[in-house]
Amino acid sequence: MRFCLCFLLALSFFLVPLVSVIGHRAVLALAGYLVNNVAFVLAAVYFYRVSVIILKDPEAAFQASILFCFNPASIFYSSLYTESLYALLSLGGLYYLISGASNVAVLLFALSGCARSNGVLNAGYLCFQTLHQAYDAVFLKKRAC
Repeated sequence: MRFCLCFLLALSFFLVPLVSVIGHRAVLALAGYLVNNVAFVLAAVYFYRVSVIILKDPEAAFQASILFCFNPASIFYSSLYTESLYALLSLGGLYYLISGASNVAVLLFALSGCARSNGVLNAGYLCFQTLHQAYDAVFLKKRAC
């Protein structure tokens, strides 16, 4: 969170002087481009972290992250769409859900729903985890008795 605030402050500090040179709309486009690319890089970092946890192989996780970065749909991550922000929030939510920080995961999943409407489908991860924990609590308890 501190990184995002520092990034936005630095972005506004460096881009405000450009308004008189290239115009307000061009500065907004440049800011959007920079924010999307930073969000994409952070999404790739979260993708790597989630892959390491799931695959338990850092080399395979690295290769998967490279494929995530250089896929044909990457054009949408570098343009002024909300794809990068959605990927960042969704992958961050997955990472924190797997790591056990459910409150942070819920917040990131909710924000991903604000970034793109299909972000509400991320609630399925939370439902699955809750049902899985309930199943374990009921049936593993019966087996122990």
